[in-house]
Amino acid sequence: MVSSRESGGPRIEPLREDAAGTAEEQCQKGKDYFHGKGGVERDTKEAVAWYRKAAEQEQADAQYSLGMCYEKGEGVEQDNKEAKTWCLKAAKQGHEEAVAWCRRAAEQGDADAQFELGQCYANGRGVEKDAKEAVAWYRKAAAQDSADAQHMLGVCYIAGKGVEKDVSQCLTWFKKAAKQGHAGAQFKIGVITEIANENEENPEVGRTQTAKNQRDEYQVRKLLH
Repeated sequence: MVSSRESGGPRIEPLREDAAGTAEEQCQKGKDYFHGKGGVERDTKEAVAWYRKAAEQEQADAQYSLGMCYEKGEGVEQDNKEAKTWCLKAAKQGHEEAVAWCRRAAEQGDADAQFELGQCYANGRGVEKDAKEAVAWYRKAAAQDSADAQHMLGVCYIAGKGVEKDVSQCLTWFKKAAKQGHAGAQFKIGVITEIANENEENPEVGRTQTAKNQRDEYQVRKLLH
């Protein structure tokens, strides 16, 4: 078969060898082609084909490597949007280099990266778990109208994670997200409103009863998981 390497050549169909194997093995094959190791010549287009096959199976290292190929235009046409898509996918799995990429993008003001970095801190993915740091990044993204970040800020306020518990702030952020069509925020507003209405209609079983308060809080907390 005719090869198409960095020196130029006719376009080829990707994956010239048997594509069977685990996602990890496919990712390694991509690295071999990218670096010209493992008994193959350097061929970035072939590397991209292997990275993509593994990345589509949620292999984090392949997702990050594919993102970098898109960012640098190696083996594929340069595309910042695709680079971001794949790097964020890898960051969601806690891939450390992808999380570092996410931080750089977040510091440059990218709302999607800010939200994802908040998720990393909230869940300890690729960084040490830190609820306050998560809130800080959610807040930056929420200020840029990220509905996901606004929703998560509401979650943090109702759960008291990284901030003092504050139902008023919780509803403020849920409503902002709900206005943008965020289904999770819309659902939580409905439940919180229903609980509040029950307490207003039945004041004798409202705030004065600890058991009722605990039940209400339990119902809301169930929504957050």
